[in-house]
Amino acid sequence: MIIDHDGHMHTYLSFCSHEEQFIPINILKKASQIGIKIVNFTDHVWERGMPGTSDPYKVDQDINHIMQIKKQIPKDTYGVKVLISCETDYLGDGHIGLSKESASMFDFVLAPTNHSLTNYYKDKGITKTKDIAKNLLQRFREVITFDVANGIAHPFLPLGYFDRGDEILNTMEASELRECFYMAKEKNISIELNTDTFATNWNRHTDKFTNDSYMRIYHIAKECNSLFHFASDAHSLADMDLLAKMQPFVDELKIEQNDIHPIFQIQKTV
Repeated sequence: MIIDHDGHMHTYLSFCSHEEQFIPINILKKASQIGIKIVNFTDHVWERGMPGTSDPYKVDQDINHIMQIKKQIPKDTYGVKVLISCETDYLGDGHIGLSKESASMFDFVLAPTNHSLTNYYKDKGITKTKDIAKNLLQRFREVITFDVANGIAHPFLPLGYFDRGDEILNTMEASELRECFYMAKEKNISIELNTDTFATNWNRHTDKFTNDSYMRIYHIAKECNSLFHFASDAHSLADMDLLAKMQPFVDELKIEQNDIHPIFQIQKTV
């Protein structure tokens, strides 16, 4: 299928986006130009009062902050459907940034399992490749149990460890990955096909981190009948163009409309 939605992007409201003009009207205008029918605004959020961090970078991106987006959606959306969602965070040790009750305020909640890895592993004394792989698998399973996420953002992406990315990902046994994907499928949690996970899209491709290791994982997810969604993870207007670079991988995986999470399926009128 042709990529027709963007299930993960950050507007100027996310502190990691440094483009002032990355605002809804400009995003929707560009989406219509590149054939995107559904846009999912997923700014970073950490709910005030949730334990695990006092870092202003996180807690200042609270629900009230990112919900400003609602007043900024233009009346004319250029034929693009708009979802108001978020990307919360999981820091390990049971610390997730959004409560189950607050999650219901959003159309779709993304939860990553791999932010803040470097500091976490340093604090825990985790250095071995097999232990990093084990922790990434554990984090995936833990996030599923919170009943907060509708989708897993850039699953298993070894942030901070691209110099041994293939080694980490290929250390994950197929049986372990199937367990994760079946858990997600049981709760209708979508697996993200993110431009970040393809090393060539972000000029990360080396002999230590290639597209092949991720394609192995996505093929296993497809075999498990996982639900999927597509994601640019854009932080700027230019980043939105990365979606098109992911089309060959979507074709190889033979992703079809019925493999897509229902919220991102285009409803065709008869």
